[in-house]
Amino acid sequence: EKRLTRTDTQFAQNRFSIPVNQMEEEFLLPEELEFLKNHTPDGAHWNTMEVKIIEPSGKVEKVGLSRWEMRKESGKPSVSYVLKGDWKKVLTENRLQEGQMVQLWAIRIGINEELCFAFVVLRLREQEEEGSTCKTSNVDNGTNNSTPVNFMC
Repeated sequence: EKRLTRTDTQFAQNRFSIPVNQMEEEFLLPEELEFLKNHTPDGAHWNTMEVKIIEPSGKVEKVGLSRWEMRKESGKPSVSYVLKGDWKKVLTENRLQEGQMVQLWAIRIGINEELCFAFVVLRLREQEEEGSTCKTSNVDNGTNNSTPVNFMC
């Protein structure tokens, strides 16, 4: 679980960060991880792979997944996975706001085990009291091969 931060919800940032040190499990295959650990041929950017995200509304959107490694003054790197690209569209169409609690689930779909994410907004007690409703979608590819990318609190 993760509470959406200001940078997760700012249009100018256009990205959702997944800090590695807060993940429950690694969700990438070894070859995907190796690809994301490297830069583009010109060395200017981290490699990005296209993934699908199942939004809280049930709509499926394509976004980019990158791995960012940022050096800290301590010399120890801070590593995050980042969903980017059409993240603004996901924000807008699902009316996501700073402070909302969310879960991100990694799932493998189909015979090729394509990496996809299911993005879930958790209902807060305050929302239940206000009578808010939310939509849910079920994903069943018959493989029962989903990996939580939940965050530790």
